[in-house]
Amino acid sequence: MKKLLAVALVLVLCLSVVLVACDKKGGGGTTESNNPVAKLDAAADAVYKLNKDSIPSETTSSFDLSKAVPLEGIYSFPIEWTVNTDKIQIVDKGNGTQVTVKIPERSPEEIVYTLTATVKADDGSTKSVTFERKVPQFVVATYDEYIAACEAKDANKTYNIVGYVVGVNADKDSSSVGSLWIMDKDGHGYYAYAPVVTDAVKASRETINAEFPFGTEVIVNGTLTLYNGAYEFNKGCTVKKTGRTAAQDNVTLDYVDRTEAFGSIGQNYTDPSLVPFQATMASLTGITMGRIDGLNLYFTIGENDREFICYNNVYLMDDKTMEAFKEKWIPGGKANLKGIVNVYSSKYQIYPNSLDCLEIVQQTDAEKVEGVKNALSLEEKYSSNFTLPTSTLVNVTWTVSGTGAVIGENNLVTITQTNEDQQVVFTATITSGDVTDTKVFNVTISRLAITFIKKALDAADALADKATTPDSYMLIGTVKEITSAYSEEYKNVSFILSDGVWDVLIYRYNLDDAATIKVGDFVSIAAPMKKFGTTLEAVATFVKMNVTDIATAYKAGNDGTGVDGTIVYGQIVKIGSAYSDQFKNITVTISDGTTEMDCYRLAGGSDLAVGDYILVTGKPDKYKTTVQFAQGATYTKSAIYVAPICVHVDENADGKCDLCEKQLKFETAEETVNAAYALAVGESLLTQTLTGTIKSIDTAYSADFKNITVTIQVGELADKTISCFRLAGGANLAVGDVITVTGTLLNKDGKVQFDAKSTYVLSDANIIAKDKAALSLEESYHANFNLLLEGANGSTIVWTTKEATEVVSIDPSTGVVTINPVDPSTTIVLVATITKGTESDTREFTVNILKEAPQYTVNYSAGENGTITSVKAGETVVEIGTKVVADTKLTVTVAPAEGFRLASVTVNGTADTSVAGKTSFELTITAETTFVVAFAEIPAGPVVVASLTFPDSNKDNNAIGSYSKTWTAKNANNVAWTITNFNNNEWKNNWTFIRCGSKNGASVASIATDAAFTDAITKITIDFDKVSSVNSAKIIIASDAAFSKDLQEVDFTSALKAGKIDVSITTPTANCFYKIVFDCQKVSKNGSVVIKSVDYIA
Repeated sequence: MKKLLAVALVLVLCLSVVLVACDKKGGGGTTESNNPVAKLDAAADAVYKLNKDSIPSETTSSFDLSKAVPLEGIYSFPIEWTVNTDKIQIVDKGNGTQVTVKIPERSPEEIVYTLTATVKADDGSTKSVTFERKVPQFVVATYDEYIAACEAKDANKTYNIVGYVVGVNADKDSSSVGSLWIMDKDGHGYYAYAPVVTDAVKASRETINAEFPFGTEVIVNGTLTLYNGAYEFNKGCTVKKTGRTAAQDNVTLDYVDRTEAFGSIGQNYTDPSLVPFQATMASLTGITMGRIDGLNLYFTIGENDREFICYNNVYLMDDKTMEAFKEKWIPGGKANLKGIVNVYSSKYQIYPNSLDCLEIVQQTDAEKVEGVKNALSLEEKYSSNFTLPTSTLVNVTWTVSGTGAVIGENNLVTITQTNEDQQVVFTATITSGDVTDTKVFNVTISRLAITFIKKALDAADALADKATTPDSYMLIGTVKEITSAYSEEYKNVSFILSDGVWDVLIYRYNLDDAATIKVGDFVSIAAPMKKFGTTLEAVATFVKMNVTDIATAYKAGNDGTGVDGTIVYGQIVKIGSAYSDQFKNITVTISDGTTEMDCYRLAGGSDLAVGDYILVTGKPDKYKTTVQFAQGATYTKSAIYVAPICVHVDENADGKCDLCEKQLKFETAEETVNAAYALAVGESLLTQTLTGTIKSIDTAYSADFKNITVTIQVGELADKTISCFRLAGGANLAVGDVITVTGTLLNKDGKVQFDAKSTYVLSDANIIAKDKAALSLEESYHANFNLLLEGANGSTIVWTTKEATEVVSIDPSTGVVTINPVDPSTTIVLVATITKGTESDTREFTVNILKEAPQYTVNYSAGENGTITSVKAGETVVEIGTKVVADTKLTVTVAPAEGFRLASVTVNGTADTSVAGKTSFELTITAETTFVVAFAEIPAGPVVVASLTFPDSNKDNNAIGSYSKTWTAKNANNVAWTITNFNNNEWKNNWTFIRCGSKNGASVASIATDAAFTDAITKITIDFDKVSSVNSAKIIIASDAAFSKDLQEVDFTSALKAGKIDVSITTPTANCFYKIVFDCQKVSKNGSVVIKSVDYIA
């Protein structure tokens, strides 16, 4: 903060030095007075505006202030800064232009203080402005408070800890680069996850380590959490170096022996008793080094046979050290281990920071043999060839008994699979010197995998001879052999299709590519299975499937040409992320024997396991360097073919589908509803028309999209209601209305509904009822008036008088009522007859016909601190107690006292604050009127004129699920904004924000005020949840709603960041409109800009 203030104010001063040399006309002379008293108020106001936002409300470190304020480019007023407490000092900075406000950086108490800036004119006159600020009490959390706060996960409360750096994540490519392991003077450990670190610090391993050397004292501030077992500061916490070190404070940071804690019988790597050791330096004596799995080096300790992990990490060690560390690790050997205790996915691990953290312990031959014996391990089951483990510590030889596995050169085991699992026994002989021992492993050689072809063969094998399966089966593989060449006469070919595990005979294949089928072709078809004696075969009818081999899908994803709907088939070889019951997805890797590909967050997956064969449908894509099926891909384990749903066509208009012959037209409404309820998910009927009663309004009418969602009941079919989704129009619909709906009927995810944009018509009786209710007349008329001849819903309205009279005459063609009053007041009854189709109804109105317009008395007064200077009707002054004709428009002008402004006008007891800040306003007189104006002190400092938060007060009418729509938002005070190209997700899933930035293309999104603010807005505060991929961001200020007059533009692209940002308005002006505009790039994922709120501040 100190640096930012200094830079900003020095720039202002430099500008003032340049501009002071010019006179008001821009010539080379100087002004007669450098700081005239006439400009004193303006100078003080400038000091206030320059500093009100730049000095934080809570000051935690010292900062600089300017000793002078420039004004209008030609004046320069000196500033004297004072403070009302001796706990804060103001000292001259010594550069001639600034003073420094010295803030106690670790204040033991909260200090509320007032900074006063006194501006002085040439004649000695002064004016002061004040700034109320606070130095927060510096409180360091105890370790117990840290643990409790992590468990509470309070995202709104921050904590401080003070400690010394014992490790830093120096991997510049890590998402958690800069994370710190910290110990305090009492040996407690703390973890600061991904703190705020500058790009310059993150540039390399060397710059990161140079910024945070071992033993550096730091203060960490942020919110706390317990994440997968790890007690830590949340991402984005702040770290401040104090300039001190552990050595200067006589604090010893060393490894503490934790052998007993980790080696206790039954202890495992998720035991909560290990919590006190998190983020501390620990040493373990006499570990037994175990298996190596990637970067995980497993070990056991003491009498405990549970495995722990030594993580050969890139955070604390470079690649060369990691490689040497791995080479030094000898499975079965003994060692002493040092490192930082870390928790990852609830597992306690040791993170070494150098090669010296592993000290190999010398062993006897017997100890070596025993250690290696304990470390040797094999999988319980194998489905592919594998290599037996060896040791550099001792000699290990292997033998095998049983069928299904053979040991070859370099201990490579070649397996032979059959239709059943096979049991084999491997024996390892371990020798060191004169000591020998053996270890026996019972291993299962898995049966051949159950592929889709295998499932089809099993289905055929269960049939009676010459029978055919009722279902078709998906058969995917390569052509292994042509058993019967293509027949020109019969247009078919027979061949063996293999998936690499199982083979199936494709008998008399007759699709359009039959003539060109050859060995090696990739084929994906569906067909019924038949049992013919001992032969199991696929027979007609054949259906071609659009399955792509994984290599082709991988290339498309890598090239960026992958399309949604791509289908591949393969075997799961790895579970990347286990099934999540919360998110209902899983990440797996599949292989077709030649190419592997990840399927990221595959939908569903609770039934999947390594070895399963699945058919995946989705979009091949690339995330960073990983080629994968994008999130949301679907799968099936079933080999049974499900035909795509027919898209019905009835070109010959016979009421049946031309493709599948399904009945599409019905005699009665009940038959139509029953047919709709018989639709499969995703299936639809062609255009249907049904009449029903509205039972519920499911989504209110949207003024932006001009639609509504309702549910209707047709006849007596209460158990088979029909949803009318986003029905076109509907502003006038209500529960109980009878409507006739026309549109496409479909089964959408199990719900029967009319599709979006279906149309409706109200019943004639409903139309008449609504138009009748909507009619209204005034109680009296003193001039000719018009009557409505057509209802809003299409009814016809005819007007008559109930009794014959000469007081009025009605023109039936125009609805104009001509009055001819004789008496001062005559009462008549007007009758409206509303007609639609064969239905009609009437409504009567009693009105008074007046010979002269009524007059009303106007009284008014002003409260304290201001006056009413004039009340006029046109150019005519209206005095207190004057009578005016009805509907007269008055213009009221006021003069607030200095330092005050108009706050409200109360008319006949009802207060109106919309006039606040104005110097004049209008009133229309429709009754006896008394109004009182009130004045209020102009607020010192910022005033929030309007705030927009989400969901807004118009949420029932503006639910949007698109990044290309325009809609209206309102706040609780009915202030309105036009929102363009922002999505609000129809306010589902607890959205408390709006998003812009589309993956469909570049876009320009905006938030524009619908009415001018009478106050001069000085800044706009925007709260971003995130922001990226923006070409430019600006605020347009104009004097008209079309944003075409008196334009200002403020570009704030360079200020964009997550969190709240303040955008200052260059020239604050009253009565302006404001539009916030984002020019967004095309993005790979929708919603690159997320806004939580906007505040307009005067």
